[in-house]
Amino acid sequence: MVHQLTALSASAHDYGPGLSETNQLRGDVTGVLVEAARDAGAHRVGAWMY
Repeated sequence: MVHQLTALSASAHDYGPGLSETNQLRGDVTGVLVEAARDAGAHRVGAWMY
């Protein structure tokens, strides 16, 4: 599973608001994706943040 959801637009010059929205989006969706991965038979989930 690769989770790279973002709320950043391609033309954004000020990433501040987009980062806040991205953090909210990822926080809301990550649990659902992990549950779906488990249902599909995944035994491990890796996480990486920068």
